[in-house]
Amino acid sequence: ILVQQNIELRRKLEEEHQNYKRKLSNYQEGQLKQAQLVQKLQQKVLQYKNRCTELELLTEQHKKDMDRIRLS
Repeated sequence: ILVQQNIELRRKLEEEHQNYKRKLSNYQEGQLKQAQLVQKLQQKVLQYKNRCTELELLTEQHKKDMDRIRLS
């Protein structure tokens, strides 16, 4: 009976170990995907900031051009 119990406990322990490894792997994969998503979003924000800066400069240039036209 003790041998049978020992075998059963070892099987359970191995099962739990496999579950733990699977959960850990899934967690790490999720973390990686989240990090990649954050990186993509940060790149998008930077692109939008750069585009806004470009548009602001263009708007300012147009204002100056319009002022010159009005003055002439």
